[in-house]
Amino acid sequence: MQPRVADLRVLAGALSARTETDLDVLLRLRRVSPSAKLTDFFDLAELLLAEDSLRAALSPLDRERINALATASAQTLSAALTIELSERALLAVPDNTPVFLETVTRLAREISTEAAVLPDSDPAEDPAPAPAGRLARGERALSELVIGLGDTPARELLRGGLAQPELRRLGTELGLDPELIPALMSLAADAQLVTLTRDGWVPTEAGESWLGLDTPSRWRVLAEAWAAGFPAGIASLARINAPFATLLEAGFPAATDPLRATFAQRLTSGEILGVLSHGRLTIPGARILVSPDTLAEVLTDAFPAPITGVYLQHDLSIIIPGTLAPHLERTLRGFADLENRAEASTYRLSDASIIRGLSAGITAEEISTFLEQISLTGIPQPVRYLITRGGERFGSLILRPESGQSALTVTESPLLDQMLVDRNLAALALHRDSAVTAHSRFDPDVVFWALTDARYPVVAHTVDGAVRRPRRRVAPVAIVAETDYRPLIDVLTSAARDTPTETDAAWLTRRLATALRARETLNITVHMPGHGDFTFLLEPTGISGGRLRGLDKAADTERTFPIANITTVSEV
Repeated sequence: MQPRVADLRVLAGALSARTETDLDVLLRLRRVSPSAKLTDFFDLAELLLAEDSLRAALSPLDRERINALATASAQTLSAALTIELSERALLAVPDNTPVFLETVTRLAREISTEAAVLPDSDPAEDPAPAPAGRLARGERALSELVIGLGDTPARELLRGGLAQPELRRLGTELGLDPELIPALMSLAADAQLVTLTRDGWVPTEAGESWLGLDTPSRWRVLAEAWAAGFPAGIASLARINAPFATLLEAGFPAATDPLRATFAQRLTSGEILGVLSHGRLTIPGARILVSPDTLAEVLTDAFPAPITGVYLQHDLSIIIPGTLAPHLERTLRGFADLENRAEASTYRLSDASIIRGLSAGITAEEISTFLEQISLTGIPQPVRYLITRGGERFGSLILRPESGQSALTVTESPLLDQMLVDRNLAALALHRDSAVTAHSRFDPDVVFWALTDARYPVVAHTVDGAVRRPRRRVAPVAIVAETDYRPLIDVLTSAARDTPTETDAAWLTRRLATALRARETLNITVHMPGHGDFTFLLEPTGISGGRLRGLDKAADTERTFPIANITTVSEV
């Protein structure tokens, strides 16, 4: 589908009248490459009206906006919609009057004709409350994901996406089907709780802060990120009580494959989060899309009040009869392993978990004090013994920086013997210096986490010998550098200043070349020296050497004219 010459002329003129700020907004909205080979506004208009570019621009528009473009009636446009469509260069507004572009209208009509029928709202069925416990379980799954990635980053494939082993590992840890993990990871990334680094997917600083919020607040952050993944117009669709997938298909008829893939992930994560149930919006789901300010009133009963007491057992398990207060659970997770997540969750203490807590900076005394404060059954003797033994073992392996590398010191040589033959540590390339010392060329943080993952009782020191408390693996939210459109805008505006009148031969050549590609018939006025001006109904068939060759439709003969003699060009 070639753009019409008339549309190119109208749009190029409208573009040239824009401020540099408005041009910057347009180029970002339409995702124009800053390195695009454009020489003037006619080039830009041609790029924006190309079919692929138009389909991408129409993709996020809802049914109402597509129909407004398809009907091409200014009476159907509100002031706000006119501004929105003009910003995207889907219509022109010279002299504050909307001018529809036939190239856009033609494609919008095609899409509108093929669109699925929007279902009627089911009067017999109002949005249902979320199934009992669904919201809490959804929030819990995301919390476990963020915490788990802090312990073990999820590796990303070079081609994108997580490898099957990673999906299975995360699925097992979260108690979910591995096929659900990509949608969950996408939601966590949209909420800026996790980010991709060279080590894989890890929590962000914002994710760490999020873990400290109360449960309803954590859920709301997730729900807002879920809702933000939909284009404008979703609120009106959410008022219709019908299967949500059907609403998305009919409500966004121009959606391209990438947007459909986003919708598919939102359908999956929505079920996990509880904003959808059996494919339909729940009351919380409808509220977050239609009236998020009223969401708080429906969350009160969705999340039970947090508890502050647990049961410590002689078998080293810790039973939590409800939802533990977030700040208490974060501390507990530092030195206990989650064994079972349910209405009554179970944690377990072990030598490895105690060493992990000690390595992170908490002392044996602090562990005992914390458990005394939250235990409803006191501290059983086996638990006290485990903590004491861990404290005694701790410090048997010291890690400190040395000349840009990592220096290791053990209290007993058998421990170093074991480390040197441990396949889990092979990547550290440990080199023995003496019976109780070794070094690695890798950064101390890398070595620390490798030893921690392999469950060695490592403690990190500074160069001066002070205990260093390493943070969990977190990354700041990635700040994506803004695309710089200044050079491209300078090219376009400079060309506009230097462009002569519309009768300039170069300008006419550009317009005629477009008509040639589109096989479009034009009214062409040519000045004949000594004879005056003559208008021909001409279909261009070739341009070369500064001359236009075309078929004269009225005389059914081929004619050739110097482009310099052409005074005006208009569409039939």
